[in-house]
Amino acid sequence: MPSKKPNQPHFNLFLIVVIIALFGVGIYILISAQKGPTAIIPTKLLNKDPVVEKKEYLQALNAKYEPDTLEYVDSPYGYKLRYPIGYDAVIEPFPGIHQRFAAFYPPVSMELIDIRIFKPTELSSSTIEAAAKEFKTIPAKEKIGGKDAFIINAKVPSITDELEDVYIKQAFYECSNSSNFRYWLSFTAGISEALAGDLELADYMIHSVEC
Repeated sequence: MPSKKPNQPHFNLFLIVVIIALFGVGIYILISAQKGPTAIIPTKLLNKDPVVEKKEYLQALNAKYEPDTLEYVDSPYGYKLRYPIGYDAVIEPFPGIHQRFAAFYPPVSMELIDIRIFKPTELSSSTIEAAAKEFKTIPAKEKIGGKDAFIINAKVPSITDELEDVYIKQAFYECSNSSNFRYWLSFTAGISEALAGDLELADYMIHSVEC
C-alpha cells in the first residue's frame, strides 16, 4: 500500500520542530526577514574525479576523528554512530528528540547533535526536498552504510549574537533494524560560527551512521 503523501501543514510542523527543538535548552534559531538562511556550498577538493575525491575526504575524516570518538549503539532501534569523547549523550532530552549529543563552550558557543526517529508514513524524500527549499538549497543524496541518505547544509542567523551565524547540517536515512522494522532517522547538527571548524566533525558523524 503506498505511503501517505505528507501534507503542507505536517511539513510546516516538522520544520518548526527541527529548528526549535534543536535549541531546546534556550538558544533558538530564528530566520529573520532581513537575513534569511543560506545554503552552504561544500568546499571542493582539487581531485578531478568526484568519486575518488569523496573517498579520500572520508578517509581523511576517519584518520582525523576516529581515535577521539566513541561508538554509540542504540538499543530500541539498533542504529550506530560515532561521537566525540567529552560530549554529553542524553536519551530523550525533549519530546520528539530520541538522542542528543552536546558540547558547551562558555559563554554562549555550543554544538548540538540531535537524533530523531520517524515512521515511514511521517517522512518521505519529497518532505525532505521541501525542507531543503526552505533553506534555499537541495538535498544531496548518497549511500551511507549501504542505506539511502539525504544531506542538507545551511546557515541561519543566531539569536544570541547578531554578528554570528549558526551552521545546520541535516542528514536523513531510510533505516531498518534486525527485525526488519523500517524507520527514518534524522541527524541534525547545530554548530555556531565560532566553531565552524567542527563542520568536518559533523560530516564524520554523518558518515559514521549505520542503521
